Amino acid sequence: MKEFPESNLNKVFMAYQVLYLHVGEGNLELAKQKASLVWDDLQMLDCWYIDDLILLNSLLVLFPLETALEITTMVLKRIDSYGNFERDLTYLKIYFQMDLCLMLLQHQIYELALDKLNVIYENYKQKMSYQMLAGLFTNKAICLLYLNRSVEEELTNLNLLLNLYGDFKLLDSLLKVYENQKSHFRELYQK
Repeated sequence: MKEFPESNLNKVFMAYQVLYLHVGEGNLELAKQKASLVWDDLQMLDCWYIDDLILLNSLLVLFPLETALEITTMVLKRIDSYGNFERDLTYLKIYFQMDLCLMLLQHQIYELALDKLNVIYENYKQKMSYQMLAGLFTNKAICLLYLNRSVEEELTNLNLLLNLYGDFKLLDSLLKVYENQKSHFRELYQK
């Protein structure tokens, strides 16, 4: 790393440092600062490799929402430039967009999150794993809850999907996530 400071190895090392600071030490602020350094380096590159995209996705939630929106938009365009690549990179498009939707939920921007989740569903439902699809149904139900709209279709889809796969552990986990949000919603709006 000292001999070749511009190598990909340095970016990977920095990303591991960021994740360690965030998860291992719980130092979110320092992790965010280091993540912004990774982004600064990547922005300067004309060409991004798939490893760069995976690295960036692992750090996405550490950026401010505006930066995450910018990164996701830029990444989706860059992935499209790999159109003739031998590997299907749709999974990266899904990951970036789903992670961005989680950030929108955290920032309580439910209408935009719901719009993006609907686009993801329409464009990628055939390519998503059942676990990702289940997460999408859960997040759509949360958006709909906060927008005071019916959640029944999404919860029914969630139940049908995970019952079909027999993944009752994931079903219980996602229903708990939804119920926690429902309790939070009641606390906020039922007073």
